[in-house]
Order: sequence, then C-alpha cells, then structure tokens
Amino acid sequence: MSGPENLFSESWHLVAPLRITLRYNLDVRRQVLRGDVWYLFHDELNNQFYRIRPATHAFLMRLDGRRTVEEVWRESLVLDPENTPGQQEIVQLVAQLAEASLIQSERAGDGLRQFKLRQEKREKLLRTQILNFFFIRLPLFDPDAILSRLSFVGRAAVSPFGALVWALTVGFGLKMAFENWGALSDRTQGILAPANLGWLYAVSVLLKLWHELGHGLVCKRFGGQVRTFGVMFMVFVPLPFVDASAAYGFRERHKRVLTGAAGVMAELFAASLALLVWTKTGQGLANQIAYNVIFLASVSTIVFNGNPLLRFDGYFVLCDLLATPNLAQRSTFQLKWLLERFVFDIPRLVPVERTRKAIGWLAAYGIASGVYKMIVLWAILLFIGDQLFGLGIGLALLGVIFWGGGPLYQFGRYLFTDPRLEVRRNRALGIVGAFVVAVLVFLFLIPMPHRFKMPGVVRMEPSAQIVPVTDGRIAELFSAPGAEVVAGQPLLRLENLELEGKRIALQEAIEETEARRRFAREALPSVLSALDKRLESVRTQLADVERRCDGLVVRAPNPGHWAADGVDYAQGQWVPRGFSLGQVVGTEKASFSAIVSQDEAAGLFSDPISRVEIRVRGQAGRTLRAVSFKVLPGDQRRLPTAALGWAAGGDIKVDEEQRDAATTTEPFFEVIAELPRNTDVALLHLRGGVAKFVLTPRPLALQWWRSLRQLLKKRYQI
Repeated sequence: MSGPENLFSESWHLVAPLRITLRYNLDVRRQVLRGDVWYLFHDELNNQFYRIRPATHAFLMRLDGRRTVEEVWRESLVLDPENTPGQQEIVQLVAQLAEASLIQSERAGDGLRQFKLRQEKREKLLRTQILNFFFIRLPLFDPDAILSRLSFVGRAAVSPFGALVWALTVGFGLKMAFENWGALSDRTQGILAPANLGWLYAVSVLLKLWHELGHGLVCKRFGGQVRTFGVMFMVFVPLPFVDASAAYGFRERHKRVLTGAAGVMAELFAASLALLVWTKTGQGLANQIAYNVIFLASVSTIVFNGNPLLRFDGYFVLCDLLATPNLAQRSTFQLKWLLERFVFDIPRLVPVERTRKAIGWLAAYGIASGVYKMIVLWAILLFIGDQLFGLGIGLALLGVIFWGGGPLYQFGRYLFTDPRLEVRRNRALGIVGAFVVAVLVFLFLIPMPHRFKMPGVVRMEPSAQIVPVTDGRIAELFSAPGAEVVAGQPLLRLENLELEGKRIALQEAIEETEARRRFAREALPSVLSALDKRLESVRTQLADVERRCDGLVVRAPNPGHWAADGVDYAQGQWVPRGFSLGQVVGTEKASFSAIVSQDEAAGLFSDPISRVEIRVRGQAGRTLRAVSFKVLPGDQRRLPTAALGWAAGGDIKVDEEQRDAATTTEPFFEVIAELPRNTDVALLHLRGGVAKFVLTPRPLALQWWRSLRQLLKKRYQI
C-alpha cells in the first residue's frame, strides 16, 4: 500500500504520457520468498532475472502500449486502491525497466531507441568492469554439450551417498588441518616464491575448473541451462568461470542454494584430499602441488567465494537463504534512500524495505560489505607487495584511482545532475560541503589521543638467580622455597663425594710434595725448582676445589623472597652446576620492563611521552602510573623472560630456528618504567602486563601518515 507521501511525484509528468508495454518475449514465473509472493521476469535475450511484487505485476500487465501510463494507473486505483503503487514508485519502476530494456513502445523509432538503450547498457557494463578491474569477465563458448556428457557426475554428487562421502572427506580434512596448523601456517611464507609461481597458477586454473564444473553440473542436474564458459581476470590472473545464473529461476530454494554452494563444496573436497597427500609425502613436487591446492582452496573459499560480503558464491547463497534477491543492490538503494530521506529531506520516496528492522539490517549489510571490500583490497596489496613490490605499488595506485576517484566522481555527478535533487540541490550541496569540511578539520586540525601499547613484565629489585657453582646432591635444606631470606643466608647444602675425594687427594699430594722437597733440599738440590712448581700447581688446584666445596652451601645472593616457580626440592635430588634453583626477589624497588617494537620505536623519540600507564595481568582493572622511565639502547634481541615470546603464548615473535624461546627475530627497544611503592596492586616478579605510552595528542591524519610510513619502512625498506 502506498502512503500519502508516496502517492504523487514531482517527476510524474515524465512517465504519465508514455504508451508502453512489457517486451513480448519475457518469461514470467511465480515465486514465494519469506512468505511473500513475487513474480520473476526472465530476460532470455540477456539471461537476466528481475523480481517484482504482485501489485506491481498487476499494474504492468495492464500496460498494453495503447493507453498511457496515467490512464492505466488511474484504472488500477479504481480496481485496487490499497495495493496500487504510488506515482513515485512507478517513476522508479519505469526508469529501471527502461534501463534494463524490458519495455517497448509502438511509436516509430522505438526499435532504434531500444538498440541505443542496449548499447548504453553494454557501455555501462564495460565501465563497471573497468572500475572493477580486479575481477573482469570475458565469455568464450557454450559448455552445455560437455556438461551433458558429465551429467552422471552431477547425479552422483547430488545424492545421499554423495553427501555422505563429502561430509566424511571434509571432516577428516578439518581434523588434519587442526593437527598440522603450525606447519601449514609456516609454509605460506613461500607461496609466492618465484620457483612456485608457475605451479601455483597451474593449480589455480585446474582448481577453478573443478570449482566451476561443480556449479555447472549441479545446475544442470536441477534442469538449469549453462550457456556461458569464459575467463575471469582475478587480480589480473586469468581463471575460468561458468555462468550458472539459470539457478536464479529455480522455484525450490534448496536447489538455488546447492547450485550456489557447489563450487565452494567442490574446493573444500579437493582441499581435504590434498591435505591427505601433503601429510603423507615429504619434500618434493607432489608435496608442493598439494600445498598449493590446500592454500588456494582454503584462502580463496574463506576470503572470496564463501564470504557473503563479496559478490561471489557466498553472496548468492545468502540471498537465497534470506529469500532476499539482489541483496547488494538493494542495500545500496536502501543507503541511498536513507541519505535522501533523512539528510537531504526529499519527500515521497519509497523505501526498499517496509519495516524498520529490515531497513536496518539491509543498510548494515551495505556498510559491512563496503568495509570488507576495502579490507580485502588492502590485504591483497600487502600480500602481493611482500613478494612483488613493484606490482603491489602499481595495483595500489590503480586502486586509489578507480576505487577512490571513480565513486567520488559518480557521487559528484549525482549531486549536480540527479533530477530528484532538483528541489533540494542547494541543501544537498551545502550538507555535503559542510560534511567534507568537518571531516577535513577533524582529521587534520583537531588533536586526538595518541598512544600505543606494548607487552612487558614486572621486575622486582634487587633480584638475582640462585645458581650453584658445582654439581651435587641435596644433603640438607636450611630453608624451603617461598621463604623470606636475608643476604648470605644458607638455603641448602649439596654433597659431592667425587669433589670431596679430589680435595683429599690434593691435600695428600701437597703433603707428599712437601716431604719430597725437604729430602731434595739436602740430597738433590737440582730438583727443587721442579718440585716448587708442582707444589704451586697442586695448591692452586686445591684452592679451586675448596672454593667449589664452599659453594656446596648455596646462599641467598640478596634479601627477599625465594621464588622457585612452585618447584619443591628434596634431599637426594641431583642439582647440576649452573642449574637455576629459582631466584631471590627483593621488594626494595619495583619496575616494569616493556618491549617496544621497531614499528612503535619512533614514538619514543619523535613525540614527547606525557605518561606511561601499566596494567598487570590478573589485575587489569587497576592502572599504575610510572614514576619515571628510561629507554635502554636499541638493537636488543634477548627478552627479559621467555614468557613474552610466542613459544610461551606471548605476543613477541621469537627465533624458532635457534630453538631459543627468549631470542627475538627482530631487534627491539626496552623501556624500564619505575612503579610506585605504595599501591594496592600485587606486584609479582615477572608477572606479565601491558604498558600504555601516552604521547602528545596529534591529528588523526598525521598519526595515520606516520603509521603508513612505518609500514613501508618495515616491510619494504623505503
């Protein structure tokens, strides 16, 4: 039903005198979506589908080319006043039908106008493809004969047995993927290596053929016609595709969903089989090809084909599941309606959806889809730039020109030429101009909070490791781990029978050498020099052994708390030399050691740091403000504790090749921040936390520009 605000239109005079009718060769089908009846127009000439509501269908059926649009509209008002579309809705409907070349007139020259409309439509499609230069499609030939010969495969796939085989294979593949996730992730570093590019492209072509074959066979299985096979240039890489849009006309929803999901399901099946090959083969060509299949089938499925925010398979499946055709176009029209209705204040506009809930989620989808496209574009450019820097820069420039400048040009043209803005053009231009100025002022002139966060650990001082200087078994415990101790206090005594025997042997050697020296002084003076040297050597050895014997009594290096990480030591336990028995943690001073990466290091020197705030893990609700801080010299690679590294679940990447959980892959700066003494926060030695460095406020544009420069410098050394 049309409300009063939609019943009349200022543009009605443009369509009211027209004598038009629908094209005679349109195929019309009835469909039920979300409980509502729709009519599906199939333009077989262009293989396009259009859905309209019953009231609109009834109005269009009355158009016979002899009566004017206004005459038919007034007749419809008399017959069905509650459901007849309003003038504004009819204006929009006629414009859309004319653009799609679905209406004709009996006036002379109509054929020429239809031809011109088709030419303009093709030119518009070409412009769209140029703007969407990452995904260009070129049709080649009709694959119907090939699909007919392979129809038995489609029948087997779309059957209970085929579903069971697919589910078991993909389930087993997921199990193997989780079990080998680390190795799978590591191999992505060399996916674009020059030696692998040829194999990667060959696998991608075969995999896409398999993908498109899935679409074609399932569509053919349900009675659809697949008449187009072509090449799609995906990020300038030619890949095959088939046009299975005939599924759009299937009455049953499950047939449309299965046809749309067939390609993704085929890729997941291939990825699962490739996982089996990859896990069962060693380094070699078969292993390399299998990994390429895994990477392409999984990444392309998740990021592109299976994601409903892009106009690929997942999008069309979502449209069918929600029973909402043309979801992307409808969301765009809905956003445009919101802009024109509530910002530009244009009256008598017909919304795409009827309820507030539907309007809200449709607009949310349009915004989410646009943001996701930008994220995917950025990720693609970074991924390609990491391997092929020149190509990545070139694509980035083209993206800015076409995906940035193109929409801006179209929006500017809309503001200055769209007929619907005729009575509100000054208001629209003023609002848009004010918005642009406000955004520029906000980004470039208004200082905004400027901060970054880095991980670190609490360090209590003084603190020192308890390390025995010799081997031995624990003979006696004077204190238990966890006790408070003073400097020099005995903690435990070790026993080393071998060392004790060596000390006795050296003492006896000294006594023997001294006796021989007394005898030589009277009988053999010539050997006194050699005996003196031997005596000195044995005494030196004895001094070292006695020092080590004294070290069998392990003492506290400083006052504090004996922390042994929950380990209990018992009598008879063997303790090797250099083994850490824990540490004695003092309480005189507390500090926080923050690890600042090279990406954020510029903020330590270029911008004044107003304060440093620390939150300790387990007590994140309380913030400590550092009393003072100092930056240690850069180019450090040794973490204060392995708990900060990836191997222990931390945030900092460590060098796994050296098998050292505390050595980082990249140098870092260490900032020591002194913590306040009197606080209710429990400070435990080596307890993890986060330091927030609050810098002088700066406009967002300057912050983003610095982040971009840091990214380019880190990744590409420019």
